[in-house]
Amino acid sequence: MSDHKRILMLLSSNDVASVRRLLAAALRRGASAQTICTILTRAISGLYVPRGGFVQRDLDIAFLVKSIGGLRLLYALQRSHGIPSWRTVGRNTKIPRLLPSIAAPTSDEIRANITAFFWSFCETSSNTYTNWSSFWQHSYV
Repeated sequence: MSDHKRILMLLSSNDVASVRRLLAAALRRGASAQTICTILTRAISGLYVPRGGFVQRDLDIAFLVKSIGGLRLLYALQRSHGIPSWRTVGRNTKIPRLLPSIAAPTSDEIRANITAFFWSFCETSSNTYTNWSSFWQHSYV
């Protein structure tokens, strides 16, 4: 059986966690089809786990899991499905901080919270200053 068919057989008959990251790491190193078969076999038996190489979608899923289910669920899914840890999410994602108010929020506190949560969306615009200024002029803060 050729190595390419063997790869397909391994992928179709086993549930390999993080197969995208595993294949991406192997191809980055210039691995041959035979080496990829060996890596897949080691991953199936639990002897190989790829490190890093997470895409934004993986980080978003980990953030959502931690927010809804807590750190224990995130740890369990990290071990079983290969999603990133909370520390990896914190290093690679800007997590906005909400400024709480003791009483009715002041306009400065509202502006600080809006800036914390929506500034990254305004930065991607072509004319940031104009869009941000017009946002504040039309807000009822």
